Amino acid sequence: MPQALARVGSVPMVLIMIATVLVVFATSVMLVRSAEKFRVTSFSGLVGAVAGTYWKKVFDLFMFIQLLLVTPIFVNIVGNLGERNFSQWFGEHWATSYQGCALLLVIPVGFPIVLSTRTFADTLFISVISLTTMVILMLYVAIAPWVETGAVVYSPPLWASNNEEQQHSSYFLQAAVSVCFAILVQYAVVESWVFMKPAAKPHFPLAVGLALAFNAFACLFMAFLGYVAFGDRGKANICDNFPKFSMAAQTVQTLVVLHELFYIPINFFVTQLYFLSLFNIHPTQLSTRSYILTASLLFLPPAIAMSFVPPKDVLGAFSYLVDATGAVGAFVIILPVLLYVAAFKKDVCNSYGTLASCVFYVLFGITVMAGGLYAVTVLFLQACNSEGGCSSY
Repeated sequence: MPQALARVGSVPMVLIMIATVLVVFATSVMLVRSAEKFRVTSFSGLVGAVAGTYWKKVFDLFMFIQLLLVTPIFVNIVGNLGERNFSQWFGEHWATSYQGCALLLVIPVGFPIVLSTRTFADTLFISVISLTTMVILMLYVAIAPWVETGAVVYSPPLWASNNEEQQHSSYFLQAAVSVCFAILVQYAVVESWVFMKPAAKPHFPLAVGLALAFNAFACLFMAFLGYVAFGDRGKANICDNFPKFSMAAQTVQTLVVLHELFYIPINFFVTQLYFLSLFNIHPTQLSTRSYILTASLLFLPPAIAMSFVPPKDVLGAFSYLVDATGAVGAFVIILPVLLYVAAFKKDVCNSYGTLASCVFYVLFGITVMAGGLYAVTVLFLQACNSEGGCSSY
């Protein structure tokens, strides 16, 4: 986020964040209202009710692939940061290597949690832990630069950085889109609403609004305090902003690893929901044996495979694939609007305000999707043509 602030500027970043919060909130409420009307219990079920079984399966497959690709990224982070800490604490050998940390941390810690989560209610405890580690990380990053190094105070720019390297339009677009993607939650909104207690469901819009507001605040908090401490030289990986072997770097790396270890099962739970939805099955319908087998086949192969891939990945192509599918995944902004129009066509057509809002949401989604795809493609090709090759992406 500090790097995004440097590339976008304070005013555009705050405006983008506000616009994104409003769009995500509105489209989330649209999803829930549409699901209520069609009496379905999931996002994919809503797609099926409106567009038919074929498009439901297409949607499920795309969401499954997109979310599954994120798991190896988390494994990469855990292995990379784990190696930095453990090799310094316990010396260099296989157990403290990238591969050893990826396997010995993700599978023994993350996989048992994966097996214990079959409903959204099961993810509550680990969500609290993951959120707690993130809050601690935020506070630590806000304080550590001054305690550790007595950092110089940098003033956040109102507009895009004057640094020539940061002025590249693709960098600006990538940063802007990163701000948007930080709070996209539509893919799990309906499922979360379904598992709320009946008495709490009327308060769902308030709950979503507060969650989005907190998320936006957290992103801006990290962005501004990170920039104040590190300025234009701030790097995308927050850990790289501290001296390599310093106590601050080790603490930040440990907190990030803990956050990822508890976030992996949450992401995987949603991944598994979409996979099973391809066969019209919910995790609670599976026997214990079938659930363990399914979770093992979906979780272990990508986690183990990523542990054997070098930290910088294969020529940067994997990172580009993840970023590109993530950009295309911005259609979760557009799709709720189309489903809402299908569910409440008469209401939408009879209200110019509602119709204008729907058009704005769709245009916003198209901009995020197209801008993100353009940015990551240009930057990937630029990296491939550089001295560092595609791996420098």
